[in-house]
Amino acid sequence: MNWEKLLLIGRDRDTFKTLADCKIRERRRDERRLAREIISSKREAHALPMHEVIALLRMASSVG
Repeated sequence: MNWEKLLLIGRDRDTFKTLADCKIRERRRDERRLAREIISSKREAHALPMHEVIALLRMASSVG
């Protein structure tokens, strides 16, 4: 068995997982930032809570 190829495949898998984790964290950070902006711009009595704003943003990004 060629151990160099197996090690390379394992390293690529770890690199992909790291990249995917980074992108997920980046997307969640952007969602929280947008939610804070929306909430701070609408400091009225009928403003949406942050978790509802994040849910709306996720629905909008999955549709379009």
